[in-house]
Amino acid sequence: MVITKTHLYWLLQLGGWSLYCLLTYLSAPLFNMDLPYFEVMIVMSLFNGIIITHIFRLIIKRSEWIKLKLSQLIWYLPLATLGMLFSYAAIQTLLGIIYVLFIMIADPEALRMMIEQQGLNALSENYWGIMFLSYLNVYAMLLIWTLGYFIYHYFENLQREKIKHLAYENKLREAELNNLKAQINPHFLFNSLNSIRALTHIDAEEASTAISKLSDLMRASLNASETRAISLRDELIMVGDYLDIEKIRFEERLNVQMEISENSKSVMLPPLILQTLAENAVKHGISKLKDGGLINISSNIEENKLLITVVNSGVYSVDAEKTGYGISNVKRRLRLMYGESASFDIKPGNGIVIAAIKVPLEIKLN
Repeated sequence: MVITKTHLYWLLQLGGWSLYCLLTYLSAPLFNMDLPYFEVMIVMSLFNGIIITHIFRLIIKRSEWIKLKLSQLIWYLPLATLGMLFSYAAIQTLLGIIYVLFIMIADPEALRMMIEQQGLNALSENYWGIMFLSYLNVYAMLLIWTLGYFIYHYFENLQREKIKHLAYENKLREAELNNLKAQINPHFLFNSLNSIRALTHIDAEEASTAISKLSDLMRASLNASETRAISLRDELIMVGDYLDIEKIRFEERLNVQMEISENSKSVMLPPLILQTLAENAVKHGISKLKDGGLINISSNIEENKLLITVVNSGVYSVDAEKTGYGISNVKRRLRLMYGESASFDIKPGNGIVIAAIKVPLEIKLN
């Protein structure tokens, strides 16, 4: 059985007021009253407390006191609780009158004895002090109920706002990711078309082959850009097709090596992120070298994360990183997808540039 908020409310109502009445009953000797009469008053208090607080709850909901500021509640709650206390006393008196009328009809002699006992209690030195403490206890109970009710709803509203805020942030994050992915295809197409344009002046047949490969590659990349994540295996297929196009242009100036561990191929990662690094390696590395160079792509699992490394011949340029589109896109997408769980690093080596991505094995929004 699933416990709803309504079930929980009534369980707490019955449990809380029953506990209060039990403690009051156990303290009965302090009141020096006839126990049968006192037991009736205890039962009255149970129903009275539940009725008063439930009515107050309806007033809170209708008046939307839950939305009040803390500075307002500091004044409202004690006064509202005092109002509940007067209502409690009035209902308790009414229930007492009804009880007396019932006894008058059912057993007049018992009524006479009860009145005499009550008269003796009223003459005792501590009677009115005890009555004052009794209602003070009721006020404390009502105040505890009120504070508990408002504290519960405060944290419930806080949690609800937190969930709404997270949902809003996720929508913004998804929108930015979609925007970043939308930027990739025009950028990638521009680079590829530049390569084919250069090729048309050299070899028309090879240019035709490159256009066919580009068509297939664009279809695959468009499909990939519509998904949130793809496997490294599928990403490598697109990267291989892209580098094949570039090989037609650069011929022997571009050499490619791939060292991919088998257990890393099924790991999911953001689509076209390796593609972006491959384009960056060609554009800022190989194309600037007279004799060309090597692009090495490797992957393996380290410390429960996927490590992808792209090493290309060339000279590292800080300006290229600052002004280039690809690196900033990779960084932003990794941050949005993984937060602090992923890392990206690009640094110079001895005649080479090393770009490394490390992402968790399970992809999820930060």
